[in-house]
Amino acid sequence: MPVFETKALFDAISYTASAVKTLKSIDDRVKLNEAIYSVQESLLSAQQMALDSQQEMTAIVEAKGALEKEIASLRTFEAEKARYAMHETEAGGITYLVKEDARNGEPSHHICAACYQKSVKSVLQLKGLNLFCGQCGSSSEYHPRSGGFIV
Repeated sequence: MPVFETKALFDAISYTASAVKTLKSIDDRVKLNEAIYSVQESLLSAQQMALDSQQEMTAIVEAKGALEKEIASLRTFEAEKARYAMHETEAGGITYLVKEDARNGEPSHHICAACYQKSVKSVLQLKGLNLFCGQCGSSSEYHPRSGGFIV
C-alpha cells in the first residue's frame, strides 16, 4: 500500500474516532444525526480503502508467485538445454539432438529449434514423411532411407 493511501486510511480512522467522541456532547437531535451520518460515511470510506489495499496486496502476491514460478521454470529448462546439442540436418536445417551421454535411458530424439529458443522442449514427431512440432507447428521433411531431414 503506498504511503499516501496508508495516511489517508489513518486519517479516516482518526477522524472517525474524534467524531465518535464528539457524539457524547451533542444534545441537539438533528446535529447528533448529522454527526452519526458523518461517522458512518467515514467508516465506509476507511473500509473501502482497506479493501482496495487488500486487493492490491493480493494482486502483488499473485504476481510475485507467478514470477517465482516462471524463474523456476526457466532455471529448470536451462538444465534441460544442456542435454542437447545443435544439429544440422542433411538439408541444412537446424534441430537440437539429445547428447548420447545425456539420454538417461531415452531414445535418441530431436527437439524443435524454434521452441528450444523459447525455452520450450518439443520433441519432433514423425507424421508420414514429416517430422512435426506439436508445439509451434513447424515441420521437417524426413528421408527415412538416408536418415536425414529437409527443414
